Amino acid sequence: MITQVVPHIDATDTIVSDFRAALTASAPDTIANFTSLEGYIVGRIFIKALRELKGPVTRESVVGALEQLGDFELRFGRSRLRITSTDHQACHTIWPTVIRDGAVVPLAWTEFVNLRELRDNAGH
Repeated sequence: MITQVVPHIDATDTIVSDFRAALTASAPDTIANFTSLEGYIVGRIFIKALRELKGPVTRESVVGALEQLGDFELRFGRSRLRITSTDHQACHTIWPTVIRDGAVVPLAWTEFVNLRELRDNAGH
């Protein structure tokens, strides 16, 4: 099992659809992956903060704008994001995946419980 900090790249979340459309438009031969999706999301957060920024763009003003975002939505579906002066981890959701037949595929939390039962029953 692998825990991801972003939804699966084939998920139906709007943020993933936005990412895939942007990737197709800007680099149609590039294969989507979790790293590029995470970078896209970070970029969207950064742009949101820049739009809120008042005055000159400095390191301090960008940090301040990010920390002022508080609770916000970025088309993640049910997962809201939050950045404050004391919490810089925008998303506190994780998405479990597993490798099946050489591919990283989503794992529902209910499947995780079943995997744990299999492990326990196998005496591990």
